Amino acid sequence: MKNYFLECGYWPEQRQEEDGENHLDAGGVSAVAVRRILVIFFCGIGDMVVFIPALEELGRFFGRARVSVMASPPADQVLIHHPRVNAVFTIEALRRKNFLSRFDFIINLSGGDRKINDMLRRSNVKHLLIKQRLFDKKYPFHASEYHLELVKEIKALFDKPLVYLAGAERRAAIRYLRRIKLDPKKDLTIAVHPGAGNPRKNWDWRRFAKACDLLTRDHGATILLLSGPEERELCLRIARKSTGRIVVVQEPLRLVAALLECCALLIANDSGVMHLAAAVGVPVVCLFSASVSQPDVWGPLADNHLVIYKGTHAAITVEEVMQGVRLLLRRKSKIQGQPPARSSLYLI
Repeated sequence: MKNYFLECGYWPEQRQEEDGENHLDAGGVSAVAVRRILVIFFCGIGDMVVFIPALEELGRFFGRARVSVMASPPADQVLIHHPRVNAVFTIEALRRKNFLSRFDFIINLSGGDRKINDMLRRSNVKHLLIKQRLFDKKYPFHASEYHLELVKEIKALFDKPLVYLAGAERRAAIRYLRRIKLDPKKDLTIAVHPGAGNPRKNWDWRRFAKACDLLTRDHGATILLLSGPEERELCLRIARKSTGRIVVVQEPLRLVAALLECCALLIANDSGVMHLAAAVGVPVVCLFSASVSQPDVWGPLADNHLVIYKGTHAAITVEEVMQGVRLLLRRKSKIQGQPPARSSLYLI
């Protein structure tokens, strides 16, 4: 898991471009959102055959995506009729108007041509990976294993949802948000779940209320305060204490999952809702007390979450939670090409 632990001060390092290569930073975008992939690989017949296992693994991971390959003759013929390959193109396809704009993710494994690289960067494709040097001469394994390692690195940058939502469920969530005057495309919506099956896992409700105030004041967020049947009084107490815009949500589980998918992130104790958010690909600021549970055992089963792990819940401060929020919002803004959140980010 790519969890960032506040207790030990570990934060993700910023990856810099080296030697003109573009290092992909998908930052936890859901793999389900990637629908059209283009792999550019100009190589010989043997190189293409050796690459096929990695291509198959790429197709399996992005299960809903249509994977196309751009290759040079005669290696392009190897891929005809392959069940994981939607289409095969040669370099002439780059002359077509708006050809590159049809893809969500382009992987250029033949990145030595500056003209093609410049064209790819100008295309404003959502996700772009350019590799100039495909092989490390010191790599001790078969070339096919090297390709599979590259695909493994790519997979680690995307969230693979564990809970799948139907179109009707997503539309129901959009209607719900519109009824409460929220535009999921424009408004910053943050979910907060202050409860847990075990009350010993609960962070102090007054600190949740303070965090809600700061989310509204510093980020202009609207808070969806998620409540189960036993947590309604707790949520109403937080809503009465807070001065921010809060909507208490007590809805069926599938609708809650769809609403979570519309949120920028979730702040939660170690709970089922925490796992549900991670399962639909939503970043989570998770609050763990060492006296109750361990994030290594019960942390979210996905990437790009922030775990605040202290000896007790009382040791977790509101500022630490806000620090985690700022980091996740900053990463989300970078991915979507939006201006950073208004609050500055500081790291311990």
